[in-house]
Amino acid sequence: MYLSLRTSGVQKYLQIDINAPPKRAQEPVPPEHIKALKNFAVWLFGDEKRGPLFTDSRRVDTFGHALESKEAVKYLEDSDEPNFEVAVRISGGDEAEVISMWMTLRKIWNWLSAARTITKSLQN
Repeated sequence: MYLSLRTSGVQKYLQIDINAPPKRAQEPVPPEHIKALKNFAVWLFGDEKRGPLFTDSRRVDTFGHALESKEAVKYLEDSDEPNFEVAVRISGGDEAEVISMWMTLRKIWNWLSAARTITKSLQN
């Protein structure tokens, strides 16, 4: 849970100021956002009715990004059985992931092309 607090989406959703002075940080979540904190805890850890939205801590940043989307938050709050992947898609988060994968594939392709060129030159 602590790692998730570093994301701007979580800070915005819970109205947390991680740079607040100690006196104000004693009650980091404003009383009017306690319901949001409850939702957040259920999404992260699950409850007696359902499991957590995700179990891989590497997805925390993606979750934080999803919480920056009003539409994704509405879906998560209104759904009886919210799904992490659906929330990410609603937030547009999968677009950045696809672009990142594409860039990685391009790098790999370039490396393979260079290796093929080097191999051909060594054979001659």
